[in-house]
Amino acid sequence: MKCSIVVLTYNSQLEKLFQTLKSILNQQNLHEIEIVVSDDGSKNNYFKEIITFFKEHEFENYKLISSEINKGTVENFYAGVEAAKGEYIKGLGCGDLLFESNTVTKVCTYMEENAEKIVFGLLKAFKIVDRELNYWDCTIPMDIKAFKKENQNQIKRNIVAWGKLISGASIFWEKNSLMELLNEIKGRVKYCEDYIQIIALVKGIKISFYDENVVWYEMGEGISTSNSPIWQKRIKNDYDSLFMYMEQKYPDNEYVLKRVRKLRIGGYPKLIRGIIKFLIDPGMFFISVRTKLQQKRGYYFGKNVKGFLN
Repeated sequence: MKCSIVVLTYNSQLEKLFQTLKSILNQQNLHEIEIVVSDDGSKNNYFKEIITFFKEHEFENYKLISSEINKGTVENFYAGVEAAKGEYIKGLGCGDLLFESNTVTKVCTYMEENAEKIVFGLLKAFKIVDRELNYWDCTIPMDIKAFKKENQNQIKRNIVAWGKLISGASIFWEKNSLMELLNEIKGRVKYCEDYIQIIALVKGIKISFYDENVVWYEMGEGISTSNSPIWQKRIKNDYDSLFMYMEQKYPDNEYVLKRVRKLRIGGYPKLIRGIIKFLIDPGMFFISVRTKLQQKRGYYFGKNVKGFLN
């Protein structure tokens, strides 16, 4: 099996789930693709409806993974990946779509030909307001030029020291590498599976950039784009827990140490924190400006323009 698409659900809307699944079923070389739906203890996991949906589309290469209780995104993703048979893994949140019909084939071929472990592409953000589709180029991760230039030091600085992460929605993984990384954060991080990219870079695993749109990303629905105070607190707790571990596990990594120094000033007033952070690492305060300039210059504009939604 070439690629397993792991679709994560938790109290998800059935209509959005079907939209995500249709983007997978419309992929080329579907015989090389497995779908794993992993549910994290929903009140209704809609498995009966999903089975009917797959029967109607004459698709049999799927697995349904359930949990009796809610364990968090990391455990849910782990369960789905563990059950998957694909050489490569693509995680999708409910409501997100693969960008076009040959997305999986193109990215997996690229990974295979270049022996890549982790590859990400561009996101096309979208939101439906009053039944009207709005979409735009998504500026995640910040400073995409560092990836285009393959500047590994700058990439590590951006992600490890500054926390300017790649969206997990845009990443494809080699399964064995992904399992190793998930095992390292499982039990330490509950919700933010995206944090495994931090460990990957510290371990010296290269993250490569595929310069095309790969996913339609529904803004405001995922953890990272939610403004909920509850989710923001959960994200912070996961982040603090991760770096407490990393300080012990990787004490000599300069980027880890720089991030830990910033975390230790969390109890200071906001203004004082800002001044200290600027003194520790002034470059961090200009990444937003660089990102906006890169956006204006078309760095976030994918070569492939036409996708499922436009």
